[in-house]
Amino acid sequence: MTSVRWLIAALFLVPALCSASANAQETSQVAQTARADSVEAAASDANDTAGPVVWVAGVSTGLYDRDGGPQSPYVTASITAYRGTAYERAAFTVYGSTLEQPDAALPSTYYLGSVGVGGNFDGWLVDAYASFGHQAYGLVETPVGRQRPTGSQGSGYFAAGLRVGRLLRPAPRLFVTPTIELQYARTRSLHHWFADGQPSDFEVPERALTGNLALRLDRAIGARNQHFIGVSFAHYESDNGLTALALDPENPDIVKAVKTADSWQQASVNGTFGLTSSLWLDLSAARTFGSVSGDSTSVSASLRLRF
Repeated sequence: MTSVRWLIAALFLVPALCSASANAQETSQVAQTARADSVEAAASDANDTAGPVVWVAGVSTGLYDRDGGPQSPYVTASITAYRGTAYERAAFTVYGSTLEQPDAALPSTYYLGSVGVGGNFDGWLVDAYASFGHQAYGLVETPVGRQRPTGSQGSGYFAAGLRVGRLLRPAPRLFVTPTIELQYARTRSLHHWFADGQPSDFEVPERALTGNLALRLDRAIGARNQHFIGVSFAHYESDNGLTALALDPENPDIVKAVKTADSWQQASVNGTFGLTSSLWLDLSAARTFGSVSGDSTSVSASLRLRF
């Protein structure tokens, strides 16, 4: 497998950061995290031909640090089968998150399975993925102590997306990759309040449709072009970056979820390093800007082993 192939494989490893103080934008963030290590951009460069199936196992970990909010760690294990210029991949992600209210903190742990297919077709990168799983609610933290949720103990999670890109090579060691992506995510979030002087918890639906345009620049380095360093910039638009809560005007006992549209930018630096002929290390750091619901910084690292 060529070194270019591993650049392409790493192009889609960097999660898009879209953290928020409410869970609506976080549904998109979780989907990107699961997708990022559950699919790869392509199986090979345009000069590769079909051959035996090549297997690659990967493990990654990362951390989202939201401004003025809690940190969200995650870990992913994945397996990919390369078949010529295409791939199939499956992964499992565990992701920790906390929704903060003025009077309570509501932690959750996501357990997500993810599948993806795609490939590199004459320099066109196609990437389709779906993630599904369960969000387990943790102990609700309030000024009077920690307690289990009074209602549901968890909710389902689903996300799906499609990304298309073009791999351009303006110079022997230089790669430019513009991409466009559309993603849908659906789950529920837990909230806390006091009803008749007693603590009570309730759920609201969280749904977000998010799109982004991105441009990434990579350069090969090393005697055998076995390493790549790169930078990328992306613009995001979402119909639900932040969920607000409001009383139903027709029934004050019912709390409704109100969507808030959002847009933001993300800048990142990335590196892929060939440690041996069959082992690669991927590192990334990213920062979001301009989000109505709050910005974040993230770091991640992954290892991929061919066998």
